Amino acid sequence: VNKDMGERSIPFSKVIYIDRKDFRLKDSKTYYRLAPGKEVRLKYAYIIKCEEVIQDKDGNVLELKASVSPNTDRKMKGTIHWISAKEICKVEVRVYGRLFMSAAPQGTKDKPKDFIDDLNPKSLNVIKD
Repeated sequence: VNKDMGERSIPFSKVIYIDRKDFRLKDSKTYYRLAPGKEVRLKYAYIIKCEEVIQDKDGNVLELKASVSPNTDRKMKGTIHWISAKEICKVEVRVYGRLFMSAAPQGTKDKPKDFIDDLNPKSLNVIKD
């Protein structure tokens, strides 16, 4: 830890959120994130073990129930990012895609075109809340 860079506390709560990509129903030897019965380290926090998976009628994962291990000195292969449910806030996310619809928006030497006509109207996706 570099003390010159400062430090901050990260609140931990009973309910946390993780990225959907950090969990799988079916585990494998090369998957180092969370799966049923598997342990993983939460970045800058504890080690958790997935104890129960709650799914809807279609099989979509709705909730995970996990236990926390107080022994954080163990070496873990997987570390995942998380956020406390108490710390969430509304955000606006801007997802940028390809600006132009083709690889050569100016056209070719033989067939030039106005690059404005090649702008991708879906190059920006704004997600609110």
